[in-house]
Amino acid sequence: MLANLAAVGVKRKDPEQVVAYTREALRPARESSSGYVARRLQALRSEFGPLARDRRIAELDAEIKALSVT
Repeated sequence: MLANLAAVGVKRKDPEQVVAYTREALRPARESSSGYVARRLQALRSEFGPLARDRRIAELDAEIKALSVT
């Protein structure tokens, strides 16, 4: 799953990997009515840690935060 690959990027402190996979995961999260992907991405936000200072990660954080989680 894309969110899992983004989480690997977080653990590796690789913002490019985080951005690439999170952007791909955001698409189905916005279109999905189940909320599963949105919940996974919400959990990913808590793992950003020091990466959150990166402008790209901060933008993703805001996009994830805006997702509706049901």
